[in-house]
Amino acid sequence: MSLVFKRYYDMKPAEYLIQVRSAAAKQALQAGASVFDAAADSGYTNYSSFYAHFRKLSGMPPAKYRQLFAQNISRAVMDTPIGPLRIVASQDAILFVEPANYLEKKTGQATDQVPADRIIPNDPSGDLVKACMRELKEYFAGQRQKFDLPLSPEGTNSSRFLTERPEATSSWLK
Repeated sequence: MSLVFKRYYDMKPAEYLIQVRSAAAKQALQAGASVFDAAADSGYTNYSSFYAHFRKLSGMPPAKYRQLFAQNISRAVMDTPIGPLRIVASQDAILFVEPANYLEKKTGQATDQVPADRIIPNDPSGDLVKACMRELKEYFAGQRQKFDLPLSPEGTNSSRFLTERPEATSSWLK
């Protein structure tokens, strides 16, 4: 039976199941489901297996995927003196600010899966991205030392470092 399946689908049944589950998890994350709900709803009972499979197939952790692809998220890349920075915000807070090529450097390969810039008009997430870009521009022009925008506790360690200690960004990015 497995041989017939492999001939027809060009993969083992277990590999096919992983792809189907990962596709279901991606849809759930895009709709705004939590990572744990996406894992459970796509048939995973072991979070570690879900995390490993999802990361292998998508090139990024599920939480990062959710932050980048959720429908109510605004994002933009801004050119700065230290290189391009990706800014991502929900309706409530800045989720992360990171080097635009962070995922590529971390995985060691090109990541074509990062979505294009999208600032949702007339939405608090779009307003937060624009405000963050304005504050970063002021900072790099020497007109600002402190940021006033709300930060999400879900942000990654690197994004919290970048937004909480901007004086160290140039050494951190090297």
